[in-house]
Amino acid sequence: MRFSVAPWDPLLDLHQLLSTCTGEVLRSVASGSIAAQFRPHLGIAYNNIDRTAVEVVDAVAELRGAERVNVRVNQVELVVLRREDHTYRWDTRSVLALGG
Repeated sequence: MRFSVAPWDPLLDLHQLLSTCTGEVLRSVASGSIAAQFRPHLGIAYNNIDRTAVEVVDAVAELRGAERVNVRVNQVELVVLRREDHTYRWDTRSVLALGG
């Protein structure tokens, strides 16, 4: 389950820039196709057991009325992402501070 993030334009611009840079370093990455598929969102539930969707929807229904918040992104991290025992794990390879 996820909530949408807005406004999209600054995040899409940042994602496109990072994808292009990654593609220049790792030629195997098709940066245009990755950026075209990117949809900014905030994940609020990951599920690794069988359950009905209504259970998850009911559990987070009260969050739909939560106030909006503004978040400033001060840095991005280049990570190597993997799955271990049904859990996402990553190693940070580089950190890029963002100006402003």
